[in-house]
Amino acid sequence: MTLSVHIQRLATRQHTLVQHLRLSVESGQILTLMGPSGCGKSTVLAAIAGTLDREALHFEGTVALDGHDLTHLPTAQRGIGLLFQDDLLFAHMTVAENLRFAVPAGPARERDAAVERALQ
Repeated sequence: MTLSVHIQRLATRQHTLVQHLRLSVESGQILTLMGPSGCGKSTVLAAIAGTLDREALHFEGTVALDGHDLTHLPTAQRGIGLLFQDDLLFAHMTVAENLRFAVPAGPARERDAAVERALQ
């Protein structure tokens, strides 16, 4: 499985944040985005995952998984998730409930089985 990203331009109305970025990541490979605070690392990840605020940011480029263009797919259909250094768990929910929230939509029996496997 290969994730290929080409960002021609990623910008606000006033500023270009990222331009001319190409990266490719194979299954099992680790890629690190490094840079100072505010340089656009999280914005690049949001572009890849499809969670960009399209009202505030303009994206020119492509995100593809095994050659299939994901650029115009909704976030939930891309099959890409993000894990940040700060925990983003819902404090009012149990571990199982947090896991269930993260499982893709599907029959309840399949979601419950996925949560049970993760808890083992």
